[in-house]
Amino acid sequence: MRAAIRLVAAVALVMVMVMVMVAGVAQASVTAGDAATWSDVLIVNVTGIPVRITVDNTTTSTIASGASAPPMRLPVGEHRVVRAGEPGVDMRLAGGCSAVWLLTPAGSPSPVMPLTECPSPGTVHPGDASIRVINAAVIPFNLRLSVEGQFTATAGQWSASPRIVVPAGTVTVLASRTDLPGPVAQATATLLAGHGYAAVLAGGGETPVSFSVVEDAGAQPPNPPNPSVPINTGLGLTDGSASAAAVAPAASAACRERGVSTSVVSLLRTVRDIRCGSAPLPGLTPAAAGAFTHSVGHHRDLDASPGEAEPRWVRVDRINAPVVSVPSSSMADLPEILPGDEAGWVAGTNLPGQGGVAMIVGHVDFSNQPAVFNTLDSVAPGDRVTVSLIDGTSVVYTVEQSLAVPKGQLPAWLYAPSTVSLLLLVSCTGVVSPITGLHMLNRVIVAAEG
Repeated sequence: MRAAIRLVAAVALVMVMVMVMVAGVAQASVTAGDAATWSDVLIVNVTGIPVRITVDNTTTSTIASGASAPPMRLPVGEHRVVRAGEPGVDMRLAGGCSAVWLLTPAGSPSPVMPLTECPSPGTVHPGDASIRVINAAVIPFNLRLSVEGQFTATAGQWSASPRIVVPAGTVTVLASRTDLPGPVAQATATLLAGHGYAAVLAGGGETPVSFSVVEDAGAQPPNPPNPSVPINTGLGLTDGSASAAAVAPAASAACRERGVSTSVVSLLRTVRDIRCGSAPLPGLTPAAAGAFTHSVGHHRDLDASPGEAEPRWVRVDRINAPVVSVPSSSMADLPEILPGDEAGWVAGTNLPGQGGVAMIVGHVDFSNQPAVFNTLDSVAPGDRVTVSLIDGTSVVYTVEQSLAVPKGQLPAWLYAPSTVSLLLLVSCTGVVSPITGLHMLNRVIVAAEG
């Protein structure tokens, strides 16, 4: 009895050591700099006259007074903004932020003033929008924003208020000074659910007063996956009719490839847990592979009636896969509902090409075979991703970033509102836990439309 107790204790200790060792390898595999490498920028003209600008000597546009240029997605770091006929201004961007650059009238502290939200605006409830007030008045005073007479926020000169959550729909927006009665400006705006806006008051003195509502934070996923829930996109080996002894040599080879010693494998074999990978194991015959079992639940058939603009196919690098729909609440259970030969658009994220963040997941391996996203690790910045939609149109994205992050630790900024249409391609990568038989990291490809 004592010998048996000692053996169980030894096995438990070794298993803990293996988990610590593998966890260390997983952490070391995280892509350096897993913060966002970009920022969304909206340029708003509050000068009272049309202004022509150039950003980084490449992007040039003319912006009417009280209007904004199309949103841009720029890499982190310094950017040169030049107003026609004036010296340039260096603007710095931080990753994962939402920035508004105000083109200001003469006499302002700077010809271009930044108003930055870091991190990007947070999630609002489905059916709601968010709005803030930007006070760009030449005369100093505190400005109060009121939406439908119920929701209020206040901002000092050359600043922005915190965001307030308001019901989506057509609303009346009032701006008033906190030191005087009555509104100084009002506007009617249609706010879309899940989008973020800014009410901008500008001018005064010799500059005409303008008051406009612009979309400054873009769309956000209405019901994204919980970032703390692991996204399981690889199906590990499970004990079926094959015995542990039948696959021990193959498992030993697979474990050695992943840095697990033969002696540890021997102890693991004692407790019949020798799963060191979900890809095909060396020396495992097709017959033996078939002896391992997996369970695939019901999923939506490709011939079912999907939403009007849901994705139907995704292509990037060597990946060319059909796409079905999976619920955002199923990320930990994907091996049970998503087969290995199909990718899954996560319902609850935005539709491709319609602003915000769309997510498509796919297995890296499944039932001891490479699966649809088996080569996702090789996708690199600059690669083009094409998503074909059910309505016959396509959306093309350019890869910006490739991340490897521990499961259940996806950065929250991945789901933040975005003025640019984003796509996340997600699978598994890295070492496989000898305890669970599942990969310990998620590979996340971040791509922007265009």
